[in-house]
Amino acid sequence: MLSRLQDSIEASLQGLLVREEDGSGLFATEESPADDALPLPYHFSSHVLMWYTLRRLAALLQRPELQIVADGIHAAVYRYFPTTFEGNTLFSYVTDAHGKHLLKKAIEINSVLPHEEELAAFFADEIRSPGTRT
Repeated sequence: MLSRLQDSIEASLQGLLVREEDGSGLFATEESPADDALPLPYHFSSHVLMWYTLRRLAALLQRPELQIVADGIHAAVYRYFPTTFEGNTLFSYVTDAHGKHLLKKAIEINSVLPHEEELAAFFADEIRSPGTRT
């Protein structure tokens, strides 16, 4: 089945990877996964979903370059999405990567990655050493 989907997977990857902003690990999108228009170009849960998907595809397709992109996305999320609100550091809902952030009440990250182990994998560094990422 994988061989049957190879062309579609490759076309999707190419369409996605060309949207990376100057090697930053950020990928602009106009809509959230729920088809909501976004006021800023970089959406938090879209990046977490892309990290997860590329990580899985890297292993499945035996393409280490996809893992490198996934690692870059992970780093970009920790670099560009954190913001402070009422004395707490939070991930913003969207950002422009230049200091502008919008928060959304009750972001449902479980709707992006519903399995606890994937969430733990994404946030593992923060769990081990909270507050050390910038």
